[in-house]
Amino acid sequence: MALSRQSPRLPQGPAQIGWRPANFIEFQPGLNSTMYTYIFGPRITLSGSRRMIPFVQILLGGGRLNASSTGVKAGENGFVMATGGGLDVPFHRHFAVRVVQAEYLLTRFNSVHGSPAKQSSVRISAGVVIRFGARERLPQTYAMS
Repeated sequence: MALSRQSPRLPQGPAQIGWRPANFIEFQPGLNSTMYTYIFGPRITLSGSRRMIPFVQILLGGGRLNASSTGVKAGENGFVMATGGGLDVPFHRHFAVRVVQAEYLLTRFNSVHGSPAKQSSVRISAGVVIRFGARERLPQTYAMS
């Protein structure tokens, strides 16, 4: 399961454009937007050495896009898909360093024009992995001949 919060590529930031039709009225447009994703799916750990653990995954789910501008707020739900993989380097039974994780992220929201509004992007990240629980290890057996 992966949960993330990100700002999509929509106009935002400190830049503003103002229009003053009279000395006492001024329009200051500004758009603030945030997108949350909630995606789930299988992760396949590839055969690697004990020092490096490569993996691939495909995650499917949804996203929530919230936007506001000059007091007007709107929100919409859409489809999200992420595919990619990465490399973990364990240094303890419950901890590993995620050296790299690279994913292709597709978001698709309905559009008022009929065709869906799509966004494709690449996410590259690194971090620390904490594993809860442990797989039961099989006892080692010794053969005598």
